Amino acid sequence: MDMPLSLATDAKDRPVATELPVLRDVADRGEWDELVARAPFPHLPQSFAYGEGKRAAGWRPRRVVFMRDDRPLAAATVLEGRPLGIRLLTRVNRGPFFFDAEPSAADIFAVHAALRRRWRGPLLIGPSLVDSSRTREVLRKLGLRRRVDGWTSGRISLERSEEELWASYSSPFRNQVRQGEKTGASIDVSQAPAAYRWMV
Repeated sequence: MDMPLSLATDAKDRPVATELPVLRDVADRGEWDELVARAPFPHLPQSFAYGEGKRAAGWRPRRVVFMRDDRPLAAATVLEGRPLGIRLLTRVNRGPFFFDAEPSAADIFAVHAALRRRWRGPLLIGPSLVDSSRTREVLRKLGLRRRVDGWTSGRISLERSEEELWASYSSPFRNQVRQGEKTGASIDVSQAPAAYRWMV
């Protein structure tokens, strides 16, 4: 059993201690798809298909769930770079993803500490977290250093009507869409190999 790790402060700057979650490997695609579907903020690089695409490019995807008290706390597709059969680099793109929309500082710390403990050596993480001073402080306490700025993503709620979505866009954007529509371009939806062979 892992020993508890201390996190210096939580969101209210109070000392807290947390125990590392247990990591469970997931090989079944159906189970992984269900886990991704349960995430409040899923990301494409954590999908099963994306991991298999990376496998075709030479990476080894490992899918793990971080368990606490028999309930999933977070999950991640971990990509192992093994050019000669030896793991030289580990990447996590937009993960681990949490099942709580607003995970506590202690949970963020525990999940990333468990990830770090299992995958020693070079580890690159593109966190699936809101960039905030609290998040940066928690990751800094784990010894993780920021290397790249500028990786951003956006989220559009599709719960609003089409008219509400359209009105929320800026005027220049709406004008560009209208100008594009006037060109008469068409979209051909096809699954025939000839339709995409030129891109490959």
